[in-house]
Amino acid sequence: MSSAGYLMPLLTRKLKYLGKIKSTTIDNTAFKLHYKYTFNALIIACAVVTSYQFFGTPIMCLTQAKTVNPKTINNYCWVEGTFTMPKALTKITGEDVVMPGIEKKDRQDEILPHQYYQWVCFVLFLQALAFYFPHLLWKRWEKGQVRRLVADLNKALLDDGKKTKSATSLVQFLVSRKGQFNSYALGYFFCEILNFVHVLFEFYITNLFLGGNFIAYGWQAMFFDGSADEINPLTRVFPKMTKCNFNHYGSSGDVQIYDNYCLLPLNIINEKIYIAFWIWLVFLAIVSFLTIIYRLSCFYYPPARYRLLQIVSRRSRPQVVIDLVNQLTYGDWFVLYLLGQNIQQSHLADILELLSLQLEQDAFNENTENEMKAISVDSKA
Repeated sequence: MSSAGYLMPLLTRKLKYLGKIKSTTIDNTAFKLHYKYTFNALIIACAVVTSYQFFGTPIMCLTQAKTVNPKTINNYCWVEGTFTMPKALTKITGEDVVMPGIEKKDRQDEILPHQYYQWVCFVLFLQALAFYFPHLLWKRWEKGQVRRLVADLNKALLDDGKKTKSATSLVQFLVSRKGQFNSYALGYFFCEILNFVHVLFEFYITNLFLGGNFIAYGWQAMFFDGSADEINPLTRVFPKMTKCNFNHYGSSGDVQIYDNYCLLPLNIINEKIYIAFWIWLVFLAIVSFLTIIYRLSCFYYPPARYRLLQIVSRRSRPQVVIDLVNQLTYGDWFVLYLLGQNIQQSHLADILELLSLQLEQDAFNENTENEMKAISVDSKA
């Protein structure tokens, strides 16, 4: 095959790529960490737990009840919940107790109930939806405005006629709406604050769900050294072996209490999920807080706006970017910055140049008009 035979398919794919319309970007990476990465991770975790819970064997109980079907005890202990004994958590396994938290129970002994595990899949799903909510709120607030303004300008290959028409329409719209985008930018900032507040709320609600054991769970799990005088946080929060009392009538009609050992294989998965979730929430809280600081710095420090706009419009002349930052409000700059993330670099420099010239012309016309009015007033006086 000739070299042309090799080059033609390559050129065809390249042209298709250049003409492809990219999806519109209306937020930043920090925002995507919430509704994209966290949402997907929680949905996957929910699917794993659900598949094991409903299609696997989430609990297996060992019982001495000969007249009761073992499946009945399994179902009973799964629904009613199991427990461990706090006083047995620090005892030596194999010498003092058979398993951490498992020993003979007296009436006055304190127990640590475990009933959360049947709700883990549902809670994970609801948490995933909660992480997606700020994105839905922002999309409703944004109303597809950036996508409509970008039009065809996100295509690398665009004929001069379409490019000129789209660029002119965009510039005219931005000039006519100058100073009216502050509420738009404020809506985005509100959603960023909501992301941060939501992460803190997730810490609170997960801690409540796990019986007050989540706030320091990840820290304790990572730095647990296995010493005998320290309780293993994984065993305390997600025990693999628990106890369950099953009451049953004997052959003579007396109530018989069966003390059962229950193995919870599902907690092997749960403990890993919640360690990862704790670490991720800490990371998200830090990133979300820094994002708020970053947003405030953009609002109060114009050089930061200049630098960011220069990054998304690398082909533009620095003076053009400086002039635009000086002439535009924060809301106007924010919309222009979002547009810069979506418009092709080959078009963006021309648009910014045209916008700067139009704003300068409008400012000149306004000053001239004001001077003429002042002269007219003086002449009448």
